Amino acid sequence: MNSLTERVKSFFLQLPAILSSFFDRSIARWKGDFNLARERELYFQTMAEAVPEIIWTADPDGMDDFFNQKCFDYTGMTLEQLRGTGWKDMVHPDDADSCFSKWQNALLTGDSYDVEYRLRAKNGSYRWFVGRANPIRNAEGKVIKWFGTCTDIEDQKQNQQVLEQQILERTMQLADTNIRLQEEMSERERARRELDRQNERMMEDLKKRSERATLLAKLGELLLHRSGRSLCGRPGFRAQNISRRPGSDGAAE
Repeated sequence: MNSLTERVKSFFLQLPAILSSFFDRSIARWKGDFNLARERELYFQTMAEAVPEIIWTADPDGMDDFFNQKCFDYTGMTLEQLRGTGWKDMVHPDDADSCFSKWQNALLTGDSYDVEYRLRAKNGSYRWFVGRANPIRNAEGKVIKWFGTCTDIEDQKQNQQVLEQQILERTMQLADTNIRLQEEMSERERARRELDRQNERMMEDLKKRSERATLLAKLGELLLHRSGRSLCGRPGFRAQNISRRPGSDGAAE
């Protein structure tokens, strides 16, 4: 009995030390996790400030909770002004509905977010950006965070517009050239048809002239034949008179 009592007494005497050790180990583990979380947060913020894009994050419901300094420098707005859905005030009115609708669809489906829109700068001007966001999921596949970027594509848009204008101008030039070519071909076709008609008229004229010449020749032969017969039928006409040469004196008789 005394041995059991001594052991119980010894346990209660050691209990504070055991609890203290357990508490110290729990605190150390909590501090370790907290320090690790702080290190990860510091690493993320360092990386977010190192890139040229605007970086932002949002909670699972789509409420923005972080923006890097690039965003504040460009928009002139504060975190409190941008937190939640305050970013909508930066979007060009013509792009706001499409931008917000696609964001709501991404939150509903968990799909990636990708959209082009114009963001207002602190001087009131607008520049084109492409906004992208991807969900961050836990081990169970539940969305716990959204990570997004906004990349300035104004220069690409300007170059695209210049290229499109050049293509349009070149297309119009080719169209004008094609029209002129078609007109030239049509003019040549009209000239060819007119030449063909002139050739046909000339051939018809030559044919008619040939027919008239042939007819005149036949008429001449016919007249000559009739004239010969008429002379032969006169009184006192002798055949040798026909063969007498002009200027002969008739000595043969």
